Amino acid sequence: LFFGDELRGTVSQYFAKRAHYVASDIVGTSLFLSLRIVIDGHTWLITPASHSFAPNTTWLITKDDEPIGEANTRITWKNTKRFTEMITLTIAGETYTTTASTITSGIAVQQHDAEIGTSKRHHLLSHIHVIDVPRDAEAAVIAAILHTYCFKQA
Repeated sequence: LFFGDELRGTVSQYFAKRAHYVASDIVGTSLFLSLRIVIDGHTWLITPASHSFAPNTTWLITKDDEPIGEANTRITWKNTKRFTEMITLTIAGETYTTTASTITSGIAVQQHDAEIGTSKRHHLLSHIHVIDVPRDAEAAVIAAILHTYCFKQA
Protein backbone atom coordinates (compact mmCIF):
# COMPACT_ATOMS: atom_id res chain seq x y z
CA LEU A 1 0.00 0.00 0.00
CA PHE A 2 1.43 3.32 -1.06
CA PHE A 3 0.40 6.89 -0.36
CA GLY A 4 2.04 8.61 -3.30
CA ASP A 5 5.62 7.29 -3.18
CA GLU A 6 5.46 6.48 0.56
CA LEU A 7 5.09 2.80 1.51
CA ARG A 8 2.37 2.64 4.18
CA GLY A 9 1.68 -1.08 4.40
CA THR A 10 0.96 -4.43 2.81
CA VAL A 11 -1.99 -6.67 1.94
CA SER A 12 -1.91 -10.45 1.93
CA GLN A 13 -4.58 -13.09 1.51
CA TYR A 14 -4.19 -16.30 3.49
CA PHE A 15 -6.06 -19.52 4.20
CA ALA A 16 -6.52 -21.00 7.68
CA LYS A 17 -6.40 -24.54 6.27
CA ARG A 18 -5.02 -26.12 3.12
CA ALA A 19 -8.52 -27.43 2.32
CA HIS A 20 -9.80 -23.84 2.28
CA TYR A 21 -7.30 -23.01 -0.45
CA VAL A 22 -8.52 -25.93 -2.58
CA ALA A 23 -12.20 -25.16 -1.92
CA SER A 24 -11.78 -21.46 -2.71
CA ASP A 25 -10.32 -22.41 -6.07
CA ILE A 26 -13.45 -24.41 -6.82
CA VAL A 27 -16.27 -22.25 -5.37
CA GLY A 28 -14.73 -18.77 -5.33
CA THR A 29 -12.50 -16.79 -3.01
CA SER A 30 -15.02 -14.99 -0.81
CA LEU A 31 -16.15 -18.12 1.07
CA PHE A 32 -12.80 -18.58 2.84
CA LEU A 33 -11.43 -15.09 2.26
CA SER A 34 -9.02 -14.03 5.02
CA LEU A 35 -6.90 -10.91 4.73
CA ARG A 36 -3.96 -9.52 6.69
CA ILE A 37 -3.58 -5.79 6.07
CA VAL A 38 -0.80 -3.75 7.66
CA ILE A 39 -1.17 0.05 7.57
CA ASP A 40 1.29 2.33 9.38
CA GLY A 41 2.37 -0.52 11.67
CA HIS A 42 -1.17 -1.56 12.64
CA THR A 43 -2.22 -5.10 11.68
CA TRP A 44 -5.81 -5.62 10.57
CA LEU A 45 -7.13 -9.18 10.23
CA ILE A 46 -10.31 -9.96 8.34
CA THR A 47 -11.46 -13.54 8.96
CA PRO A 48 -14.69 -15.38 8.13
CA ALA A 49 -17.13 -15.63 11.05
CA SER A 50 -18.29 -19.01 9.72
CA HIS A 51 -17.80 -21.21 6.69
CA SER A 52 -21.26 -21.77 5.27
CA PHE A 53 -22.54 -21.81 1.73
CA ALA A 54 -25.11 -19.10 2.49
CA PRO A 55 -25.27 -16.34 -0.12
CA ASN A 56 -24.03 -13.70 2.34
CA THR A 57 -20.68 -13.83 4.08
CA THR A 58 -19.78 -12.34 7.47
CA TRP A 59 -16.22 -11.48 8.48
CA LEU A 60 -14.79 -10.49 11.86
CA ILE A 61 -12.37 -7.56 11.84
CA THR A 62 -9.56 -7.12 14.36
CA LYS A 63 -6.96 -4.39 14.67
CA ASP A 64 -3.78 -5.24 16.56
CA ASP A 65 -5.45 -8.40 17.96
CA GLU A 66 -8.45 -6.44 19.35
CA PRO A 67 -11.93 -7.10 17.90
CA ILE A 68 -13.03 -3.88 16.25
CA GLY A 69 -15.93 -4.78 13.96
CA GLU A 70 -17.46 -6.96 11.29
CA ALA A 71 -18.38 -6.92 7.63
CA ASN A 72 -21.29 -8.47 5.74
CA THR A 73 -21.96 -8.90 2.05
CA ARG A 74 -25.41 -7.71 0.99
CA ILE A 75 -26.40 -10.13 -1.75
CA THR A 76 -30.12 -9.60 -2.31
CA TRP A 77 -32.49 -10.03 -5.26
CA LYS A 78 -32.78 -6.24 -5.49
CA ASN A 79 -28.98 -5.78 -5.71
CA THR A 80 -28.64 -8.71 -8.11
CA LYS A 81 -31.30 -7.28 -10.47
CA ARG A 82 -29.45 -3.96 -10.43
CA PHE A 83 -26.05 -5.64 -10.97
CA THR A 84 -24.86 -4.13 -7.67
CA GLU A 85 -22.30 -5.54 -5.24
CA MET A 86 -22.47 -4.31 -1.65
CA ILE A 87 -20.66 -4.82 1.65
CA THR A 88 -21.57 -3.17 4.94
CA LEU A 89 -18.79 -2.80 7.51
CA THR A 90 -19.03 -1.68 11.11
CA ILE A 91 -15.64 -0.61 12.42
CA ALA A 92 -15.22 1.00 15.86
CA GLY A 93 -18.92 1.86 15.93
CA GLU A 94 -18.90 3.57 12.53
CA THR A 95 -20.74 2.07 9.55
CA TYR A 96 -19.24 2.03 6.06
CA THR A 97 -20.82 0.74 2.86
CA THR A 98 -19.03 -0.24 -0.32
CA THR A 99 -20.95 -0.47 -3.58
CA ALA A 100 -20.00 -1.23 -7.14
CA SER A 101 -21.54 -2.31 -10.38
CA THR A 102 -20.97 -5.98 -11.10
CA ILE A 103 -19.75 -5.15 -14.60
CA THR A 104 -17.28 -2.37 -13.79
CA SER A 105 -14.23 -2.18 -11.54
CA GLY A 106 -15.02 1.09 -9.72
CA ILE A 107 -15.96 0.91 -6.02
CA ALA A 108 -17.56 3.66 -3.93
CA VAL A 109 -16.96 3.84 -0.16
CA GLN A 110 -19.70 5.61 1.79
CA GLN A 111 -20.18 6.71 5.37
CA HIS A 112 -23.40 8.38 6.62
CA ASP A 113 -24.80 8.17 3.06
CA ALA A 114 -21.98 10.34 1.72
CA GLU A 115 -19.20 9.10 -0.54
CA ILE A 116 -15.85 9.38 1.25
CA GLY A 117 -13.69 7.49 -1.21
CA THR A 118 -13.32 5.39 -4.33
CA SER A 119 -11.26 2.50 -5.59
CA LYS A 120 -10.62 1.51 -9.19
CA ARG A 121 -8.11 -0.36 -11.28
CA HIS A 122 -5.14 1.62 -12.56
CA HIS A 123 -5.69 2.64 -16.18
CA LEU A 124 -2.39 1.09 -17.36
CA LEU A 125 -1.68 -1.73 -14.89
CA SER A 126 -4.84 -3.76 -14.22
CA HIS A 127 -3.39 -5.58 -11.19
CA ILE A 128 -2.91 -2.26 -9.37
CA HIS A 129 -5.82 -0.54 -7.63
CA VAL A 130 -5.97 3.18 -6.90
CA ILE A 131 -7.76 3.88 -3.60
CA ASP A 132 -8.71 7.53 -3.18
CA VAL A 133 -9.67 8.23 0.46
CA PRO A 134 -8.59 10.80 3.07
CA ARG A 135 -5.12 10.00 4.47
CA ASP A 136 -6.36 9.21 7.99
CA ALA A 137 -9.33 7.06 6.86
CA GLU A 138 -7.83 3.61 7.53
CA ALA A 139 -11.30 2.03 7.84
CA ALA A 140 -12.25 3.29 4.36
CA VAL A 141 -9.07 1.70 2.97
CA ILE A 142 -9.96 -1.58 4.70
CA ALA A 143 -13.47 -1.41 3.22
CA ALA A 144 -12.19 -0.82 -0.32
CA ILE A 145 -9.63 -3.63 -0.06
CA LEU A 146 -12.20 -6.13 1.27
CA HIS A 147 -14.63 -5.27 -1.53
CA THR A 148 -11.87 -5.67 -4.12
CA TYR A 149 -10.86 -9.12 -2.85
CA CYS A 150 -14.44 -10.29 -2.32
CA PHE A 151 -16.03 -9.23 -5.60
CA LYS A 152 -13.33 -8.05 -8.00
CA GLN A 153 -10.94 -11.00 -7.68
CA ALA A 154 -8.04 -8.67 -6.82
